[in-house]
Amino acid sequence: MGQQAGDAMKRLLRLQRHRLGRLGQFAAGFTLVETAIVLVVSAVLLGMAAKGLTLLDQSKGDQLVMQVRQMESLLNEYRRTHQRWPGDCDGNGRIDSSVLEFVSLSASVESAKTARSARFDYTATLPVASTGTPNGFGEVTSVAGNGCPSALATAYIGTGATVSESSSTFVSDFNVPYNDLKLAGLLSAAQPNRIAATHAAGDFMAMTKLYLASAPTDSDPFFNAIVLFNVPVSFARKLAVAMDGFDGAEAYKGRVRRLRLDGSGFETSWLNNTGVSNETQDSLINMAYFFDQLPLPQTYPYTPPTP
Repeated sequence: MGQQAGDAMKRLLRLQRHRLGRLGQFAAGFTLVETAIVLVVSAVLLGMAAKGLTLLDQSKGDQLVMQVRQMESLLNEYRRTHQRWPGDCDGNGRIDSSVLEFVSLSASVESAKTARSARFDYTATLPVASTGTPNGFGEVTSVAGNGCPSALATAYIGTGATVSESSSTFVSDFNVPYNDLKLAGLLSAAQPNRIAATHAAGDFMAMTKLYLASAPTDSDPFFNAIVLFNVPVSFARKLAVAMDGFDGAEAYKGRVRRLRLDGSGFETSWLNNTGVSNETQDSLINMAYFFDQLPLPQTYPYTPPTP
């Protein structure tokens, strides 16, 4: 009897081990399937995320084009109403601030961005209007009610290509064009200039001018422009297509041009200029859109004007 009971117990234990073995095999197989499902789902999610980032970049590029177009429209509307550009405090056709005051701040992307941000007011108060009527280049233009400093003397000496700006009458405040637009009711006074000047790629946009030292004789060496800092190459080329109707490899011929980092002229190409070989479409560059007069298609080394 005892022997029979022992044999029965052994059979029961063998059966239990057999069942546990089969359960272990089933569990192991289920884990592999589960892992495969997780990997597939992860791959799908990563693909969706990558596509989402691409669409986000495309959206930001489109937003940048819209920002520049809207700003150009505001500039033209202001000029039609006030017979001068915003920020042109002496009414001579040129915005007074110079792009060199921005590009020379720093070669480092982040420190330059920080320095540029300090140039714009972070306040939502309505600018105080000037009561002055400064002289323009041989003309008198009333600019009462604008955002310019109230005391401005005649700022230009000479004629044609020999015209120079007196450093004592430079209006280097990059807030002035934005304040002019606010006082004219074209920009919301509730939006700080630092926000209004921020473009879709996250840096800043300035209405300013370039001085082209090698301009032809008897021509105006000053050119008004909307300058955008630290813009991806892909965004700049999208803007070139929108504004110029083409996107060639050369970055110095259209209304949209690539600026050298130090402000010494225009780069020849959108990518990999002299001394650079690893740029991509995501590389950050400085660029200018000439909404007024268009410089000749040259690389133009330009320097600050001599008083």
